[in-house]
Amino acid sequence: MSSSIDPFDAPLIRLGRAYVASGSKAEGLAAYRRAVEEDPEAYPGYLLLGLEACAAGEWEEAFRRFVAVVERAPALAEGYQNLGVVYWHLSDPASALRCWEKALSLKPRCPEALVNLSTAHMDAQRYDEARACLERAIAVSPHAAAPYNNLGVSFALSGQAHEAATCFERAVSRDTSYAAPLRNLAHLYWHKGQQHEAQHCLNQATVARRQEAVSLAGFQLLMPLAACNDDDVPEDAYEPDDGGLRVYDLDVEPV
Repeated sequence: MSSSIDPFDAPLIRLGRAYVASGSKAEGLAAYRRAVEEDPEAYPGYLLLGLEACAAGEWEEAFRRFVAVVERAPALAEGYQNLGVVYWHLSDPASALRCWEKALSLKPRCPEALVNLSTAHMDAQRYDEARACLERAIAVSPHAAAPYNNLGVSFALSGQAHEAATCFERAVSRDTSYAAPLRNLAHLYWHKGQQHEAQHCLNQATVARRQEAVSLAGFQLLMPLAACNDDDVPEDAYEPDDGGLRVYDLDVEPV
């Protein structure tokens, strides 16, 4: 019986993640770079450097790192998923769409790719396709806020305000740190003439920790989400770790 080796268990990778988790990002990045230098064919160092580049908005650097990931691990869904995030931010939605579809062909239960793909569909006004992706994401990660928030946006843009409000409330109940679903609820309340309720939601959104978002027709989408191939994370934990790397909102919210 063969035993599999976790590529994230390499000493320099573990050291780098420990540094990043403790707030010593510079030391963590240095450890990841050393890991890449010492074993240039292993993908974790490139993946983690790409995630940090995403968090800093350094999209060209992230592109270079994730291309290295897919070259070294072509069967890894997260590589294509994250490359799609970069393409989206580089204003190449067609390439982003292809990457997310490739990620899902490799890992049909990848929630980040499902949420991101739904946003591409919504951006093209394909609301039924967007909802299908989001319902799959919810089935995989029922405790995550982002799928419910974005599902609410799809309902709102289809004129189904009641269903939209229900989804936004479910998103808030799952994670109060996101401002996007609170702003979306405020948007709905305001248009219904419920100014007091709208202002209450806006006040809550102001103090929410996660303010990033992308706008679509007045609503706030959480995307794109990045993912990390980390077996230590429970399946129902939507974000891979506590590094603050996952959510960028669409204002027109990357593994």
